[in-house]
Amino acid sequence: MAKRSNRSGTKSDAVFIGWQEGFRGPRLALFNITADGHPSNGSTVCEPTLRKLDIQVPEVPFHENKANELRSSNNEREMREE
Repeated sequence: MAKRSNRSGTKSDAVFIGWQEGFRGPRLALFNITADGHPSNGSTVCEPTLRKLDIQVPEVPFHENKANELRSSNNEREMREE
């Protein structure tokens, strides 16, 4: 299957659907495969699986909780440096 560009104006073979909170690991971005005729069409997978299936990974929005974690981490670092 040919890769499709994820630039504006082109159809991606997968769409970002949300985040899975990790039980003991990091959050995972989840995607639904939308490629017509692909054996995995309709499946929900993570980024490594998209790459394994040779499907271009669509853009992933920044996770709000991650932004809060980064802000907290930066604030803690600034407090230690004062």
